[in-house]
Amino acid sequence: MIPETALEVPFKYSPFIHNFHQEKNLKAFYDEVNQQFYLQFTPDKNVEGPPNHVHGGYLASILDEAMGAIMFLSGYFGLTNHFEITYKKPVPLFHTHYIRSSLQKVEKRKIYIEAKVYSNDKIYTISKAIFFQFDFNKFGLTPEYELIMKFHEIRKQGFSFKETVEILKKEFEYNN
Repeated sequence: MIPETALEVPFKYSPFIHNFHQEKNLKAFYDEVNQQFYLQFTPDKNVEGPPNHVHGGYLASILDEAMGAIMFLSGYFGLTNHFEITYKKPVPLFHTHYIRSSLQKVEKRKIYIEAKVYSNDKIYTISKAIFFQFDFNKFGLTPEYELIMKFHEIRKQGFSFKETVEILKKEFEYNN
């Protein structure tokens, strides 16, 4: 369900999402060739809404996370302004599912992104969002966001996603 051209993303997830999964049931991938972000997740009882199915609020949160990830990996910084979600089918617990997000277009400060939750041939949820570009330095950056800023600095020098990750790994090892 993840294309062979996608590479695992070594960055941490937001603390909000991390608290549900603690990284054991969550993997992120970036497909630089097709400019898509993938999130593989296996929901458990911690995110149950209807019996044996995922809570809609959790799905909205993880979709927002996936859409934010493709925005960051595409070189933009922004905040969610408008978010639409269509729940087509309940998402079962204890099964591996995927989210694919892709940047659709950028108009001035607006970033349009779409995402869907799926597994096998089933599409469970579809979402669309508009993000407004924003200077994250105004918030005071945490170490995770400082890493993302460094990631963008390296990418602007023309390095691929894979090369950038390797540079950051070496720098991180050197600094620790």
